[in-house]
Amino acid sequence: MRTLVITVGALLALAISASASAADTTRWVTDPSCSATTTTLTCTGRGAGLQRPNNNPLGVGLGPPEAAILGEIHYICSGSFGSFTVRQSGGPFDLRTLTSTAFHNGQIFSIEYSPASEPFGMAPAVFCFNPLTNVPGVWTRDPNYYDVSVAIGFGFGAPSGAVVLLETPIGTVLAQ
Repeated sequence: MRTLVITVGALLALAISASASAADTTRWVTDPSCSATTTTLTCTGRGAGLQRPNNNPLGVGLGPPEAAILGEIHYICSGSFGSFTVRQSGGPFDLRTLTSTAFHNGQIFSIEYSPASEPFGMAPAVFCFNPLTNVPGVWTRDPNYYDVSVAIGFGFGAPSGAVVLLETPIGTVLAQ
């Protein structure tokens, strides 16, 4: 029994050190930067040292390495009943990912994201409707991008969630 406990402890230590060393080698060669127009957010960067986290049970089936833009898009509903803002990100599974692209160690990546003119989903449609007047409100997309960061890892947008190995906050990116 004591041998089993020691063996399990040793395996756990190896798994933890393996994941720590994989994350420790992932680094930016060129820090990511982002710029925006009223229709598109573009981020570029260059990373290296990305290793697949084989010891992560959530890492199964996550696909190839990716670079991703994480952040929020703001939509404003205006109607006869007032106005309010809805914050949305990428989708139903990974609530922060706006988009992702293939990542290759040592190569420059460039990612572009063009949000829809109106928010997606049933809830925004219901909330931007005035039942007293039977008139829908009007959606306007804020041209800026909020809480933006650039990340590299695996499984962005996957139902199991992303495995983020490196993330750099950019902040608010104003449309030019």
